[in-house]
Amino acid sequence: MIAVGRKIASVVYDYPAFRLSMDCFLAEVLEGGLILKEHEAARWLDREALESVQWLPADLEVLQVLKQVLAGTDGTAAAAPAFD
Repeated sequence: MIAVGRKIASVVYDYPAFRLSMDCFLAEVLEGGLILKEHEAARWLDREALESVQWLPADLEVLQVLKQVLAGTDGTAAAAPAFD
C-alpha cells in the first residue's frame, strides 16, 4: 500500500517513437512492496546517489524538482519527505 502525496511535476517529452506525458507525485510505501508495471528495473536511491543513474531525458526535469524538494528549496520545506 502506498500513500500518494502532492504532485511535484508534469512532463511532456517527445521521444523519436512516442510522446510521453507523465505526472509525478511524492509517495510513501506504507506496507508491502512495489510491483513494476512499465519499467524493467528499479532501486531505491538516497539523495547522494541520485546522480549515479543514467536518467532518461524525460526524467531529468523531474530529477531537478526532486532535488529541490529534498533540499527544501522548492518553497514547501515543511512538506518535504524524509526519504533517506
